[in-house]
This record gives sequence, C-alpha cells and structure tokens, in this order.
Amino acid sequence: MYQIQGQLSEQRALIDTYNVLLDEREQAHQSRVANYQSTQSENLLRRLSAQFATLQQRVSNAEQLVDIPVGEGTKESWMAGLATFASEEQLAWLARVTNAEQRLKLLSQQRTMRPSYGERLARVKGVLAWQLSQQYLSEKWKSKQALIETEKLLANAQSAQNGFNTLLSTPKLTYEQRDSVSALQARIDMHLENTSQLIVQLEVTLTDKALALIQARKAYLAEQYALSQLAMLQLRDGNMHAPVARDSEESKSE
Repeated sequence: MYQIQGQLSEQRALIDTYNVLLDEREQAHQSRVANYQSTQSENLLRRLSAQFATLQQRVSNAEQLVDIPVGEGTKESWMAGLATFASEEQLAWLARVTNAEQRLKLLSQQRTMRPSYGERLARVKGVLAWQLSQQYLSEKWKSKQALIETEKLLANAQSAQNGFNTLLSTPKLTYEQRDSVSALQARIDMHLENTSQLIVQLEVTLTDKALALIQARKAYLAEQYALSQLAMLQLRDGNMHAPVARDSEESKSE
C-alpha cells in the first residue's frame, strides 16, 4: 500500500508539471496574439482572389471573342481572343507586328510606302493567327485546368486563414487539455485519498492486533510468573514442615 501511495504521488507530481506546461503554452499563445497582425495575410489573400477573378473573366471574354464569326470588322477582336492563350514568344511577336503596323500607318500618312511592307506584315500576322488558332483548344483547356487548381488553392488558403483567425481570437487555447488534466488529477486525488485512508485503517488494525497480542503475552507471562511464585512458596512450605535429622549418638541411645 505504501508503494501504491508512492506511485500515485509521483503521478500527482506529473500532473503539476503538465499544468505548468499548459500555463507556459497559454502565455506563449497570448504573446503571439499580442504581437501578430493577421491583416497582412488577409490583404494578400484578397489581392490574389481579385487577380483570380480577373483571370477568370479574361478567359471567359477570350472565349466569346474567338467564337465570334471572323470578318473584316471582327478580325482584330478574334486575334485578341486568341492572344489570350499565346506564349510569351508569340506575344512578343504580336507586339512587334502591332508596333510595325502603327509605324507603317504613320509613315503612310507622310509619304507613299511600298505595298510590300504591308504585305510582309500581313504574312507574319497571318502565320501568328494560324499558330494561335491551331493551339487554341489545347491552351484553353490548360488555362481552365490551371484556374480550377488555383481556385482550390485559394479555397484552402481562405480556410487556413479563417482557422488562423479563429485561433487568434481564442482567449484560452488549452481549455480541452486543462479539462483532461483536471479530470485525471481528480481521479488521482481520489485514489490517493482512498489509499491513504486504507493505509490508516490497516495501520490501526495491525496496531490493535499487535497490542492485543502483546497484552495476551503479558497476561500469559504474568500468569506464568504467578504460578512460578506459587510453586516456590509451596517448596518453601514443604521444607519447613519436613522432620529434622538427629545426631547419630542420640539415635543409637534411643
């Protein structure tokens, strides 16, 4: 029982250690809450969400422009829709062609230009239009898949931000842990109290039994002592009443 009591006392000491660790964790949490501002990550998430919405709208507009029947009045819009899914190199070529067309138009207003300049620009632009139209479906699919993945990432980021905001707004972070430790502490205290009471009862019972045995032994020894004293007295009385031996001469004369 003493060994069990010692083990329970050690567990009780561990509970005190857990409480100290929970206090330290709570203090660290309060310090982080005081020093951290979540507005920076929230603003970044809002900017990313706005950029994502712009990209979605851009892809949707590009689809609409490409679906328009190609004609003299819609050719530029059709090219703009295809350019949405162009590579960096293709965009660079489109920019060069556009700049060349603007310079040619400006120069044509100042003097007469050879038709070959415009024809070469038209051929380059036609090659770019053919390339863009050939890759349109595959690049559009890749763009939509990228938008789907980005939307999932943004949703995960928003969920994480909401969870983090909830964590920061939680005044006490260790409620559940403290409840578990308190319940365990109550159980240990109950068992420790019951063990201590049982030890006291056992000590009292064993002490009473030991005292009873001692008293019985004392009574036995007292009885034996009285019997031995009585026996000694009887021996003395017997010696006093025994005949005394006479001298040999008196015995002879008699």
